[in-house]
Amino acid sequence: MKFGPDHQSIKIYTTANGLLSDQFNYASAFMDTNGDMYFGNLNGMISFNPKNFTKNKYTPSIFITNLQINNKDIDANENDSPIKQSISHLDELELNNNQSSFNLEFASLNYTAPELTEYWYKLENVNNDWVYLGRNNKVFFTELAPGDYIFKVKSLNSFGVWSKEVELKIRILPPFWASSYAYFFYFLLICGSFYYIIRYSQNLTQIKNNRKIKHLNDEKEKEIYQAKIDFFTNVAHEIRTPLTLIKGPLEKLLIMEYQSPEVPQNLSIMKKNTSRLLKLVNELLDFRKSEIGGLKLTFVEANISSIVRNLHLRFTPLIEEKEIDFELELGEKDIFAFVDKEAFKKILSNLISNAIKYSKEKVSISLFRDDKKLTLIVKNDGNLIPFQLKDKIFEPFFRVDNMDNTSGTGIGLSLAHSLTQLHNGNLQLIADPKLNIFELVVPLHQEEEFMLYTETEKEANEADFEKTELETKLEKPQILVVEDNLDLLNFITSELASTYTILKAEDGEKALKIIHNQNIQLVISDVSMPIMDGITMCKEIKTNLETSHIPVILLTAKNSLKSQIDGLEVGADAYVAKPFSMDYLKVQANNLIENRKQIMNYYASSPLSHIKSIAHNKTDEKFLKKLDDEILKNITDPDLSVESLAEIMNMSRSTLYRKIKDLSNLSPNELINLVRLKRAAELLLNENYKMYEIAEMVGYKSQTSFGRNFQKHFSMSPSDYIAMNK
Repeated sequence: MKFGPDHQSIKIYTTANGLLSDQFNYASAFMDTNGDMYFGNLNGMISFNPKNFTKNKYTPSIFITNLQINNKDIDANENDSPIKQSISHLDELELNNNQSSFNLEFASLNYTAPELTEYWYKLENVNNDWVYLGRNNKVFFTELAPGDYIFKVKSLNSFGVWSKEVELKIRILPPFWASSYAYFFYFLLICGSFYYIIRYSQNLTQIKNNRKIKHLNDEKEKEIYQAKIDFFTNVAHEIRTPLTLIKGPLEKLLIMEYQSPEVPQNLSIMKKNTSRLLKLVNELLDFRKSEIGGLKLTFVEANISSIVRNLHLRFTPLIEEKEIDFELELGEKDIFAFVDKEAFKKILSNLISNAIKYSKEKVSISLFRDDKKLTLIVKNDGNLIPFQLKDKIFEPFFRVDNMDNTSGTGIGLSLAHSLTQLHNGNLQLIADPKLNIFELVVPLHQEEEFMLYTETEKEANEADFEKTELETKLEKPQILVVEDNLDLLNFITSELASTYTILKAEDGEKALKIIHNQNIQLVISDVSMPIMDGITMCKEIKTNLETSHIPVILLTAKNSLKSQIDGLEVGADAYVAKPFSMDYLKVQANNLIENRKQIMNYYASSPLSHIKSIAHNKTDEKFLKKLDDEILKNITDPDLSVESLAEIMNMSRSTLYRKIKDLSNLSPNELINLVRLKRAAELLLNENYKMYEIAEMVGYKSQTSFGRNFQKHFSMSPSDYIAMNK
C-alpha cells in the first residue's frame, strides 16, 4: 500500500504488481539509512526504495477480440459468416434480423497488471451514457431492433491511464417485410390501389352517367311513344261520336228493301269501311287500356276449340283468296278454359290474321292442353322474323323491315301480348330455321272466375220469378240516359224505348235529381258533359247509400282513357266506346239488369248463400253486412219489424224499403224472413239441435210455420235438406 500524506491518497499493490505474496509477516518491516525498505512475507522478503518508483504513462490499445451470435462463436472463414475478416479489424458489422442477439469480447493491451484493467462501454441509440463493466471484458446484446448503432469501448489500467476509444458500427437489417424493397413494394401497391380506386370511381361515374343518359333516352322515347299514342287516340276520339251516328242509322238502312240493287251494295261498302275504322279505333284503345291496366277482364268458361273453329270460318275467304294450305289440328275432344271471350278472340284473331297475311303457301294451327294449361301453336312459311327480334316484335308500332309492304298498324301483336299477360299466360316467338312459330300458353283456370247460369238454371230462375213479374204487370225497367249531344241522346232513346222506359238528362246534375226522384234500374251516361261530367256523377251515385246499387254504363268520349281509369276507381259497371253498335249497347244493358236478377234469385233460392253476394260495390257490401248483423242480432225476436229495423239502421222506412227492394227484389219483411231461414239452414247441419229448438232460435213461434216457410223458399223440407247434405 502506498500512502501519500500530501494528497491523502492511498494505492494498494498486489502480486499483480510484482509482490511475492499478498500476505506479510507481523513486525517484519525495516528501512535502512538509504531509504530502502524491507518487508517479510510468506514467500520471502521484498525490498524497494520509494524514490526509485516511476509512473507508467503508456496508453494501452484496446481491441475487439471475439464475436458470438446466438451464443455461437463466429469464424470469418465460414461460408455463412457475417464477417469476412477478423473482428479486430472491422469498422462496421452488418447482421441479419435473426442475428440481433450477440455478444462482443474485447481486451486492453496492457502488460503490467492486466487483470487490474477496468472497462466501460456504450451503445449509441440504446444508451448514451458509459456503462461500467469493472474488470469484465464481455458485453451481451439481446434482440436489438433493426437500425444503425455505434458500439464504443474504453479501458483504464492499473496506473490510471485511459486507453483510446474503439468504435464499431453495427447495422441490424430489418426483416424482409420491413425492408426497403418491401416498403417500395408497399408503395407500389398503395399507388396501384389508388390508381385502381380512381379508375373504378371513374368507371362507376361513367356507368352512372351512361345510366342517366340511357334513362333520359328512355324517357325521351317514352315521350315520343306517348305522343304517338296520344296522337292516334285523340284522332280516334274526334271521330267517335260521328261514327256512332253513322253506324247506327246505317245498320237500320241495310235491313230495308230497295228497288235498285246498287243501294244495298253501296251501303254494305260503307258498313264494311265503317266497321274497319271502328276496329282500328277499338284495337288502339284496347291496347291503350291494357297497357295502363285499365282493361278489366271477366273470366268465364269458354269452348276454346269452338272459338278457333269460328275464327277459321271467318278467315276462310281470305284463305281462299291467297290459295293457302291451311291445317287445323284441334284434337278429338273440345278444350274448355276460363278466359275473357272478347279479349281471347282478339288474341287469336291477331295471331291467325298475321299468319295468313304474311304466309306464302302454308299456315297451320294446333291446339292441345295438359292438366293446367292450354297451348296454341300458330305456324306460317312467310319471311322469317329474325329471332333476335323475338321481344321487339311485341312492342307497339314495330314493323319488321322485310314486311313493311304489308298493311297494318303495328299494334296487333302488342295488343295480343298485353291481353295474354292479363290472362296470366305467355305469348312468344319460337326459334325455327324454316317457319315463323308463335306459341300461346294460357292457364285453364284463373283466380277470379265467373260461373254463368246454364239454360236449366235460367228456366228455374224464370219460374221462381214468374209470380213477381205478374205482380209487377210486366213493367219495363226504367233507364236513365245522360248525354249532352242531343242527336245521340235522341238516337239512343229511340232505340231503347221499345224495351225500357227511358228518362233523359243532358248533364250529371240533372241526372242526379231524376235518380233521387225516380226508381232507376240502369244509368247510361256520356263521360264528357257540361256542369257535371260522367265520372263525377258516377262517383256521386256509387258513394250514396240510396243509389249505390244502380248499375252505370259509361259511354267514352274525349279524354276517355283517363276517364276509364277514374271510372274504375269510382265503380262504373261497364264501358262502351264510341262509336258503338246499338246492339252491343242493348246487350250490355240487358246483361247488367238480368245478371242482377239472377244474382238476386240465386241468393233467394240457395240456403247457404250469403247476403253479401248481392252486393255490387263496397258501399252496398257495407250496408248489407250491417243489415245482416242487425237482423241476426235480433233474430230470436218474432216481432222484428221494418220500423224497428229502419230505426236501428238510422234510415226512414221508405228509404230502407226502397234500398232493400232494389238490391234484393225483396221487401224488408221478406228479407228478414229469408235471413231467419238461412240461419236455420246453418243450424240444421249441426246435429246438436232439435227442429223445434232451431225454429225458436230463428224467431219462429211454431215448428210447423218454420217448416212451411222453409219448403216454400228452398223447395225442400228441413229434413230433406239435412239428408241431402249428409
